[in-house]
Amino acid sequence: MADMLAPYKGLPAPSNFGSLEQSLVTARKAVPDMHVSFVAFPGSLFSSPHHYTVFMKGSTPLTSRLLKPALIDAQTSKLTDSRDMPWYVKTLLLSQPLHFGDYGGLPLKIL
Repeated sequence: MADMLAPYKGLPAPSNFGSLEQSLVTARKAVPDMHVSFVAFPGSLFSSPHHYTVFMKGSTPLTSRLLKPALIDAQTSKLTDSRDMPWYVKTLLLSQPLHFGDYGGLPLKIL
């Protein structure tokens, strides 16, 4: 995320914001094989003062565990950047159900 946000470092926060709905449409077009998981608003911990960060996730059992951020400019509702998460974040996201026993059910929980 730091690389994605680097061009905006030091710029003043925008005073006017574009449409959130248009930002969601832009994110869906940018990543058509995924759907919206959640949106981080400008200035929040998971975004920047300049962006709506739309986190997308897949629809298959495997890809539903993975997130892909789409940075949408908060003023223009245009795509700034969208990248796959690094391998180590993907590994953590995919291994999360092992901790809760989602993959193996009760036998894995007991182990």
